[in-house]
Amino acid sequence: MLSLMRGMSLCSRGGCGGPLAPVARTLHSKSTSQQKFGKFYKEVTTKEVVEDSSKQGWFTVLLDNRQLKTPQRAPFEVPSQELAELVALEWDTQEKELFPELMYVTSLCNAAIDNKTGLSREERVQNLVPFAQTDTLCFRNDIGSDLHELQKEEWDPLVQWFSKRYNTDVMTTTTLFEAQHDAFVDVVDKELHKMNEFTLSACELAIDTAKSVIVSFALLEGEIDAEEAAKKARLETEFQVERFGEVEWAHTMEKYDTQARLAAAAIVMKLSKYYQE
Repeated sequence: MLSLMRGMSLCSRGGCGGPLAPVARTLHSKSTSQQKFGKFYKEVTTKEVVEDSSKQGWFTVLLDNRQLKTPQRAPFEVPSQELAELVALEWDTQEKELFPELMYVTSLCNAAIDNKTGLSREERVQNLVPFAQTDTLCFRNDIGSDLHELQKEEWDPLVQWFSKRYNTDVMTTTTLFEAQHDAFVDVVDKELHKMNEFTLSACELAIDTAKSVIVSFALLEGEIDAEEAAKKARLETEFQVERFGEVEWAHTMEKYDTQARLAAAAIVMKLSKYYQE
């Protein structure tokens, strides 16, 4: 499909397997290789960060009154009580064994704090901007095809919402060679620069998962929820499944993993006071 080809083209240039990959891999474990550890704590609580005056309103998570640490051993501190409470819930609902790969919100917050890529904010933004030029929702199958009609029905309302919300034209096309409007790309660049570290990390994950800036920004704004975002992102896959059938375990795992990644991204976006102060 056309938009899948665009996504493959972007990956071949490093857009999917390059600097974004560490953030995505943090939450992307489909697999047989899930790590598990014995549960080593009994009580999970949250506490306001009071030691750092620059972090007013920030909270941390305590395991038996010991502060949670990130994989890089940094203090686990997030910019809202609600976000800390959700992370605490992930830890509290673990049973005899811990499965870190299934703790999506914790993993995403860890990625925001540790920045394992070592990239600057500007470098991270510039790695995301090309997705505006290859947004899945903007590249359609041939006019008159069943898939094209489905894409119009499912994707056009979101494209129109983005255009109105950000006051910019959005190009949609059935060719591989038409360039996206500069104004659209400029809007994406501007909005990404406004985001704090947590929202930017969540946006990296959402864009990498959906291959769509439009879907990711709609998720950020609450225009759609994670289930709807996954449906938009997987439209072509589901179209093929309906026609040719599914590989049951593979398609089912991919579907729920996509939804879980987007749900984690939405939570962190909404609960991290997403614009820089």
